[in-house]
Amino acid sequence: MGFSLWFVLIPLLLAVSVAIAKQDGACDPERLTPQFLRDDTNHCVFYQCEYQGTSYLRAVKLECPLFNRVPSRYGKTPRYPDDSYPCSIYSRKNTLCELENQEWTTWSPWGSCSERCGAGYQYRTRRCLGGVDCPGDLMEKRECVGELCPDIDTPADSKI
Repeated sequence: MGFSLWFVLIPLLLAVSVAIAKQDGACDPERLTPQFLRDDTNHCVFYQCEYQGTSYLRAVKLECPLFNRVPSRYGKTPRYPDDSYPCSIYSRKNTLCELENQEWTTWSPWGSCSERCGAGYQYRTRRCLGGVDCPGDLMEKRECVGELCPDIDTPADSKI
């Protein structure tokens, strides 16, 4: 039993560590002023800390507008403090900050069961950002059971 649990947990832990590795630093839970974080792998992306001073603190990934990028020393020097807008470098060379290829959105919620009565299927989808070559499936399907079917042979007023 322990082996199967680790089999499930290890890929999950690896996915979380990869997602965190891109973000340079963490949102300060004690801070009440604006805070932005640089992305380690993409100079066109930054993170904005939201809901500071609350238990809902989170970092939201955002993109710089056209012709702008985040300085490599952002948040590390007085010239680029982490409470200033990150996309402060104008760059004619970097005309487009495109989304990273092979990056999926999160899965949509599961749809309703395909059958109102009995066994059916539910579906959910996701989108590939920045390209069409994301590994994996665009759609997931799982079995579901609709509401219980009325028994045709049993009269409605009978008691079991």
